[in-house]
Amino acid sequence: MVNYTPNLQVATPELDEQARICAGDILLKSALTLTKEMSISDACSLIDKHKASGAPVVDSAGRLLGFLSQKDCLKYILDMKYYNGGPKRVEDFMSKTVMTVHKEETILYLAELFLKNNYQMYPVVDTEGFLLGVVTRSELFSRINKLSQTTW
Repeated sequence: MVNYTPNLQVATPELDEQARICAGDILLKSALTLTKEMSISDACSLIDKHKASGAPVVDSAGRLLGFLSQKDCLKYILDMKYYNGGPKRVEDFMSKTVMTVHKEETILYLAELFLKNNYQMYPVVDTEGFLLGVVTRSELFSRINKLSQTTW
C-alpha cells in the first residue's frame, strides 16, 4: 500500500480573497430579460438569437415574475404544431415558481445548487425580489476552475 499525500498549496492573501467569491461577484448584469406581455414567438427568437438557455421575466420595475426556458419554448412550438392556437404571450408559458439566489451566496453553495438541479442559470435577486442579474453554470465553473482546491 502506498501512502501518498499531495503537496498542499500555501494559501496566499490573494487566494484567500478569491475564496470569498459570492454570486454578486460573478453575476451577469446585462442578461437578457423578457416581459410577460411579450409574444412568445418574439421571446423564443430572442432566446435563440442570444444563444441563451432561457431568460428571466420581469415587470416594468425590474421585479422577477418568472423564467422562460428553452424547454418552455419547445412546448410552445409543439402546441402550435398540434393545436394551432392564436398568438400567445410569455406569461402563458413561463415558469412562475423560480429558484433564485441572493448576491451573498457563496460559490460553494452555488456549485451545490448546480449539481442538484439541471439548470444552466439562476436569477440573482435582492431582498425585495428585484432582479440583479443571473449566475450561469459556465461562469461559476470558470471561476472555480481558476481557484486552487485548497482555497475554497
